[in-house]
Amino acid sequence: MGKAVTVGLVGDFDHSVPAHQAIPLALKRAADVKQVEIEFEWVPTGEINRA
Repeated sequence: MGKAVTVGLVGDFDHSVPAHQAIPLALKRAADVKQVEIEFEWVPTGEINRA
């Protein structure tokens, strides 16, 4: 694969929330189709500062 993409998922990750489990899988599938590498990291809401 050529390009690499890093994605920050902003929110308070909760393993019991189906969407929180599905989002990384969907990103991986989309990256595979576009032939790019993808990395992602959950960023807790409390770590986001207003500019």
